[in-house]
Amino acid sequence: MNNMSKENPVTRRTMFFGGYAKLPTGITAEELYKVVGVGLEIDPATGEIVDADCTLATATAKKVFRQIITGRRIDADMGAIVGDLRAYYHGAAQKALITALRAIREKYRATCLDPAKRQPGGDGGATGEGNEG
Repeated sequence: MNNMSKENPVTRRTMFFGGYAKLPTGITAEELYKVVGVGLEIDPATGEIVDADCTLATATAKKVFRQIITGRRIDADMGAIVGDLRAYYHGAAQKALITALRAIREKYRATCLDPAKRQPGGDGGATGEGNEG
């Protein structure tokens, strides 16, 4: 039996989504990565963001980002997420983070809300369109 076939309750209930956006020139993260990468673990049935990570240069920036978005829903709460990033995250990568999150939201919608692409055994989750941010 390989590792993928073992029952793992965390990975069986959640999905990983990644998004990327170009960083502004002249900041440390841009010198290191050129783009910001955002990775989210999402409950596909509800859209809730279970965990988050990103390629920002400092641990504090990553922590603030994680605190703002964890527990929110990627689709229904996008307006509030964007509003909070604008209000509480004043790093140079703010716009890039928002762009990456919007890309993830579109992947989530296509994968989890489109009935033709729903995962087996799932009901597809949230039905609302959410607010644009």
